[in-house]
Amino acid sequence: MRASPAIRSCEATRIGLRVRGRVQGVGFRPFVYRLARELSLRGWVRNDGAGVEIDIEGAPERLAHFRSHLRAELPPLAHIEQLDEELRRPRSQTRAFAIVASRDCAIRTQIAPDAAVCDECLAEVLDRTNRRYRYALTSCTHCGPARHAPRSFRSIAPKTESSRGTSGWTWTNPPSPSREQRVPV
Repeated sequence: MRASPAIRSCEATRIGLRVRGRVQGVGFRPFVYRLARELSLRGWVRNDGAGVEIDIEGAPERLAHFRSHLRAELPPLAHIEQLDEELRRPRSQTRAFAIVASRDCAIRTQIAPDAAVCDECLAEVLDRTNRRYRYALTSCTHCGPARHAPRSFRSIAPKTESSRGTSGWTWTNPPSPSREQRVPV
């Protein structure tokens, strides 16, 4: 017996996406997370040496919206060069969408170039009541810059946690700068 179109559209579809390009250090995973949550999709996103891997499941029409928004609403410094997709067997036990730990492997992805400070970061630097007032190294994933290229994700990912701040993601436990790197405020 063949399923009716109404039943077929309610069935979950699961896909794997491999995203290559400038998709690390530019706010791409939080962007994917927000988009998936807005569309009530389930699965996960993570960095690895080749770029970003996404495992996502939901109604086919929601996945179609996800795909179109993924390219159309990228963070400012992000750029997708290649997007590969594979159909996977649905897993109904997945309940939500998450950013999962990065996979440690050799890095073969692009690093975003330095960019001018964005208006939101500039406003924080010039606001006397802000904790970042006159802090010379203020930046976010929308304006960079990436000051180093990690050799592996093992060196940075397990040591940092992020939380949503006023102008993006704020690292709550970054490595302490050495005495020579500290900037007087």
